[in-house]
Amino acid sequence: MARSAPPVDATAGSALVTRLRQFIDLTTAEIASLQSLTRPLRKAQPHEDLITHGHASSTAVLLHQGWAIRHRALEDGRRQVLDFVIPGDFCDPSVFVTPVAGFSLTTITCCTWTPVSGSALLDLIAGSRRIGAMLWWLEAQEESLLRDHLFAIGRMNAQERLASLICELWTRLKNVELDIADGFEWPVNQEVIADATGLSVVHVNRTLRWLEHEGIIRRTGRVYHVHNPERLRYIAHAAKAGIGQTHLDPEIAARLRCSH
Repeated sequence: MARSAPPVDATAGSALVTRLRQFIDLTTAEIASLQSLTRPLRKAQPHEDLITHGHASSTAVLLHQGWAIRHRALEDGRRQVLDFVIPGDFCDPSVFVTPVAGFSLTTITCCTWTPVSGSALLDLIAGSRRIGAMLWWLEAQEESLLRDHLFAIGRMNAQERLASLICELWTRLKNVELDIADGFEWPVNQEVIADATGLSVVHVNRTLRWLEHEGIIRRTGRVYHVHNPERLRYIAHAAKAGIGQTHLDPEIAARLRCSH
């Protein structure tokens, strides 16, 4: 069964701290600095726009609870989901340097989140070069994911695209301790999955059924159980994509440990 969600006040900022602990041990002062990003804490209902494409935007969004999607749409309604945003994600820490938002960020479940100004990020960086390196690391991870998504849509077949996305989300949720024993809850419908993979809804349905028929996954409602993770990663080309590789180069990690 999925872990039960703790109270909002207890979880605000905890996913970000958990995620960064994959990177390096945090000091008490660093945790306190990161917790400062949880104010003001806001709540959103499903289908709310936290960032709107083409509108002026000077803040990043730090998600604490729930799921959201970053996406772009054409005037006729065709939409591309760029990525899924989960607790502990910044979206987008570089947004404050651009005059308008280049994407929309829309909730797909109830969410808690914080708007983070560019000045607040600069204050954190000025106060701790280690936190600056951590924010840089988060941005580098985001860029890596977007490259993987572009490659998947451009060159992978349907089975590879779905396997890659499932593998990626399961890994990311593990990194913030929001997975379950053999998979994760994915609270989206097949239309959203289609928009994320560049496939039709019919093709998504057919491919998910194939993954189940092959004994790779099993779906129970919106919970995706992974029964054959080795084959899933093989189909997803996960080893070459670097999915799940969250740790720093040992030399860089050693230098950061010495800079408390």
